[in-house]
Amino acid sequence: MVSAVFVNRCVYFLMIILLFPCTVFAENSPYKLSLAKDVTLISVGAAFNVTNYFIADYHSTLKQQDLVLMSRSDVNWFDRRATYNWSLKYDSMSNVTRDVVFFMPLSLLLSNYIRQDILTISVLYIETWLIANGVKDCLKSITGRPRPYVYNEDVDDEIKMTRDAIRSFPSGHTTTAFFSGAFFATVFSDYYPKSEWKLPVWIASLSIAVATGYFRYKAGKHYPTDILAGAVIGGVVGYGVPYLHKECSNVAIVPVEDGISIGIMIAIN
Repeated sequence: MVSAVFVNRCVYFLMIILLFPCTVFAENSPYKLSLAKDVTLISVGAAFNVTNYFIADYHSTLKQQDLVLMSRSDVNWFDRRATYNWSLKYDSMSNVTRDVVFFMPLSLLLSNYIRQDILTISVLYIETWLIANGVKDCLKSITGRPRPYVYNEDVDDEIKMTRDAIRSFPSGHTTTAFFSGAFFATVFSDYYPKSEWKLPVWIASLSIAVATGYFRYKAGKHYPTDILAGAVIGGVVGYGVPYLHKECSNVAIVPVEDGISIGIMIAIN
């Protein structure tokens, strides 16, 4: 009869083989894929998105009686000014800037050097999108924060009583703009660390992201705190995912085994 210890050791050595970094990357690439790291990141992102699917209706939509009781004085002083904003023009402009920065990473493929790493870059961007989008959507569902226009007398009650009206925190457009912009600038900088275009790329990427947040504020769709939260989430994930894949990264995911059980350890130096 095969002992449990023997089975554990076999699985352990199998994990060592599976967790060994993949070699699908260009020569001198700043990034390296790792089965353990990438499965972990994709699983985390997928978990957030699946969780949101089940909690999306956690808060009930606003009713007519709720609107009657709502007052601008309920909103903190820092965010209150946003309740006076309402503009379909700025709403449309925010859609354009968000989409522009979201697809900016595609321009990286114009470089022959980066195009050799198309699989790696694609995996990184998918992981970035999954995590940032999942975290953002879960927070929206959990907080159920009414959007600024809910307090605006110029907006029809029908609009205020939709599901979207209670999904203000954090700003989804801003989250997308910042994770895309930060990802684009980070990847460009890592492939071309000595390029004179590094600073212009960062400025252009983040400027479009900031503009997106501003347009959302002017549209009456978000408070300043929504936008700041979206910028932090997007920026951290957009920079963090590529960083975790750098060959000089101080974060490692390795298998561990103590003779009885096996597992995965995340080591941070």
